[in-house]
Amino acid sequence: MIGSWRGKGVETGHPMDGLLERFGWHGKRFTGPDGAHPLVFEQTKGGVFSVNPAMIPVGFVIRHADLFRHPLAHLALSSICRRASDRPAEGAAAHDRV
Repeated sequence: MIGSWRGKGVETGHPMDGLLERFGWHGKRFTGPDGAHPLVFEQTKGGVFSVNPAMIPVGFVIRHADLFRHPLAHLALSSICRRASDRPAEGAAAHDRV
């Protein structure tokens, strides 16, 4: 499967339920048989951008999920993610390989 996939959250009772959607998660983009961008988010002015999942401190997010539900967290993290997505890639990105 190559191309974009529009995702939808499923409630599971996990501490991170709803967080991806809160931050504008769009879905995934598959670039080839072994390549994928698993975290694709919508930009506020249209378009999408990818976030490298290796850059997300998952343990911290799980322990402090309530903090990430605060409206100011959305503004701060969205800004950081947009800036990070504008940086040119250095070689093959870790999230390009499944």
